[in-house]
Amino acid sequence: MEPEGAGYVAAPGLDRPIYVHRTAQGSYSAVLAECTHRRCIPEPAGDRLVCPCHGSEFTLAGTVLEGPAERDLPTFGVEVRGPLLVIETGGPK
Repeated sequence: MEPEGAGYVAAPGLDRPIYVHRTAQGSYSAVLAECTHRRCIPEPAGDRLVCPCHGSEFTLAGTVLEGPAERDLPTFGVEVRGPLLVIETGGPK
C-alpha cells in the first residue's frame, strides 16, 4: 500500500468490509466499515470517514468526531509480515 494509501478489504465471516488506512508515518489502522449508529458503510472523505446515511463522522482510525453515532468504529490489529499486511479478524477490538 502506498504512503497514506487506503482501501476496503473483504474478510471471511464479516458482512461488512474493513477499511484499512496507511498513515504518512507508515503505521496502519483497520476499522470495521459499519457505522455504529445505523450500520451504513462510512465513506472516506479527506481525513475522515463519513456515514452517508445520517452524517456521523469518524477519524480514519475509527474515533467518533461527530454524531449521531456515539461509539467508535470497531478496530482490528494490523501487522506487517514481510510483503504481507495481516489484519487480525478474530473479532473487532
